[in-house]
Amino acid sequence: MNFYTSSYTEHVGPGLSGNGIGIQYFNIDPVTSKITLLESYETINPGYFTLNSTDQLLYTFQERQQTLAPKLLCFKTEKGKLELLQSLEINGGLPCHILHLKKYNCLMVSCYETGNFLKYDLDENGIPLPFSQNIKYTGGSINQDRQEGPHAHLSYYDEAHDLLLLIDLGNDKIYSLKYQNDQFVQTHELSVPAGGGPRHLVQHPGANYSFVSNEMKGEVSLLKWQNDAWQWIKNVSIMTQDHNNVASASAIKISKCGQFIYCGVRSTNSISILKFDPETEALNLIEEVPTQGVTPRDFEISPDGKLLIVGNQDSESLVAFSINEGRLELMDKMDGVRSVCCVGFG
Repeated sequence: MNFYTSSYTEHVGPGLSGNGIGIQYFNIDPVTSKITLLESYETINPGYFTLNSTDQLLYTFQERQQTLAPKLLCFKTEKGKLELLQSLEINGGLPCHILHLKKYNCLMVSCYETGNFLKYDLDENGIPLPFSQNIKYTGGSINQDRQEGPHAHLSYYDEAHDLLLLIDLGNDKIYSLKYQNDQFVQTHELSVPAGGGPRHLVQHPGANYSFVSNEMKGEVSLLKWQNDAWQWIKNVSIMTQDHNNVASASAIKISKCGQFIYCGVRSTNSISILKFDPETEALNLIEEVPTQGVTPRDFEISPDGKLLIVGNQDSESLVAFSINEGRLELMDKMDGVRSVCCVGFG
C-alpha cells in the first residue's frame, strides 16, 4: 500500500512553522508495516491535499497568509511522481483544508485566516478553473483569542443527505448547504457548545450520526440526523490526561464498521479511541494511545481498515499502528520525516 504526506516548509502563522520538503510518497508493507520512502517533491507549505483517482490528480494549496498570495495547485501524479498542471489564486488567507466533491465536479477550499470557503469548478479533465463561489460568514464566539471572527476549517460532503457541510471553528457552527443552479445555498445552521472550536467531522456509515472534533476543548460532538437536519446531541471528552488547561484536538477518523472513532490530541501527543453504540447513542472513551512523538497533527486509516499512519509534526516522524478490534498496536516508526501536516492513502 502507498500513501502521501504533505508538510510545512516555512512559517505559517503565530506558533506554527516547519522545515519539511513538501509532498512525499511512501510504501507501507501490509505484512511487516515497514515504511519506505519512494518519492519527494518540493513545494511551498502544502498544508492539506486531496486525490482525484479518476484523473490521477493531486490537489493542494500553499498554506500562507493572504498577504503572501497563496495558490491552489493541481498536480498530475503517477506512482508518486508529480507534475504541476495548474496554479490559481486563492482569494483568502491560510487555506487549511481541501475537498474534492466528485458529484458536483468541484473543489472546496477552507481558508482559516479570512474565514471563507471557496468553490472551484473542474474542467472535463479535472483541472481547476478560477473560483466560482466565495462563501463567508460573520460573527465569532466566546474565546476572544481564537474566535474573534469566523475561521473556516473543513468542508465535508454528506452523500446520504446530499449536503455540503461547512465547519467553522471561529463561530462554533456547522452549516448545511444544498447545490442549486451551480451554487451552494444554505439550508440549516447548527451550533455546538460555545468555545469548543469545531475542526473536523466524520460520518457514521449508517449515515444518521456524525462526530465532530472540537479543537479547543478536546471534545467530540455527537450529531444526529433528525427532523430533516443535523442536530447536536452531546459532547464527550477525549482526554483524561492533564493538558495544562490547553486542549488541542486535531484530526478525527472512523472505522469502516462505525464502531470506533479515533481522535488526534496534540496537547497530550496521543490518539484517543472512542467506542460508539448507535442503539443507545453511548459514546465512550476507551483508550489513549501515545503516538511516539510530538504534535500528531494528522493521521489516516488504510483502505482495508487494518493500519493507521500518524504524522508527528514536531518530532519529525511517521508511525504505523495495526488496528485489531479497534485497538492500536505499534508496528513501525520512521524518523526524519519533517513537519508532516497531512497523510492520505492513494
